[in-house]
Amino acid sequence: EAFNLGGDLTSFKIPDSVTSIGEDAFASSGLTSIVIPDSVTSLGPRAFQRCYDLKSIVIGSGVQDPLKDSLIYYCSSLTSLTIKAPTKTRLMNAKT
Repeated sequence: EAFNLGGDLTSFKIPDSVTSIGEDAFASSGLTSIVIPDSVTSLGPRAFQRCYDLKSIVIGSGVQDPLKDSLIYYCSSLTSLTIKAPTKTRLMNAKT
């Protein structure tokens, strides 16, 4: 729950030294974009849920199957999702 207090933080590039992002880490934050580097191998459940302003996510190749565990649940403004690794999870209710 590191950044889930909202506020002025709208974009964030996670440093290459980070290997794990915890449960609810950015939930309900004011982020509009985020880049997750290839060094990250683990994303906790609901890491970005209820980020209503989040428009863009880039998920590096280190995370296998990044869309499990409601990672982007209730991200209603999301228009760009880039996943660099193969994923087994299917997007449900995705608009094309």
